[in-house]
Amino acid sequence: MNELLPLHWSFDHTCHHAPTLSFREELLACLESVRSAPPGEQAGGIRTLRYTALPNYWSGYRGDGDVLAFGKVMLQRTLLPGGRFRYHVAYSNEASGEDLQLDYETDANPTRALQSPWSVETANRAGDLYKAMRTGGALVESGTEVRIELCVNDRLTLPSGHFPPGESVSCNWSLFDCMGEIVKNDIAGINLLEDLEKLKLNCRIAAIGRTTIELAQQHLKLDGYAVYGPKEVPGYWWLDESGQVAVMSNVFNTFVLTEVTT
Repeated sequence: MNELLPLHWSFDHTCHHAPTLSFREELLACLESVRSAPPGEQAGGIRTLRYTALPNYWSGYRGDGDVLAFGKVMLQRTLLPGGRFRYHVAYSNEASGEDLQLDYETDANPTRALQSPWSVETANRAGDLYKAMRTGGALVESGTEVRIELCVNDRLTLPSGHFPPGESVSCNWSLFDCMGEIVKNDIAGINLLEDLEKLKLNCRIAAIGRTTIELAQQHLKLDGYAVYGPKEVPGYWWLDESGQVAVMSNVFNTFVLTEVTT
């Protein structure tokens, strides 16, 4: 029955894979398995989201076996005294052998404005000379601009752009948690710091329509939004009726929700 309802073009990458593999079926299986834990299972104002990463293109990703999924994402948000949030993001990429961990704090506004300082740690399990790297970041304010400074391995300090005072910047990973609030508040623009390293200014948020995915036990209705900026390829964010990001697809990867714990 699932074959009767096509996936939306923005996250349907079935044709980019070998005939023996099914991007569609793996995506549907992830959504079928979504576990929503009852409120109160995690104490202390903690919310956890888990996603499975699928490759949009078969070449260069497939390893042993007949499974496309190559990575996992865990995003944990903790409420801090004073109403701020602490985020911990862990992204394990089995295809590249890289593990990425981000730790940062934000305010509680819908866009989750980034606060100083933050840290990014990467570890490589692929056997290359590059084994690990740590990057610290901070916002440095002056009268005319807010600069982003990165310090690599406590040795090398690099600039990563700037934005006008009075504006804010948000980590792209925060959108998995707060995209529903952004849409609810009709926010049409945002500055993003991708992976807490690459600044993308003046990104826009635009609705691209609705779609329905037919699962075994339900019809999953999703609202889609494109996030795009000058000279940047759009990312597509699909929210379920509760406002949670169920599917996010960029140029190379698609992230599919598998668990929500609040």
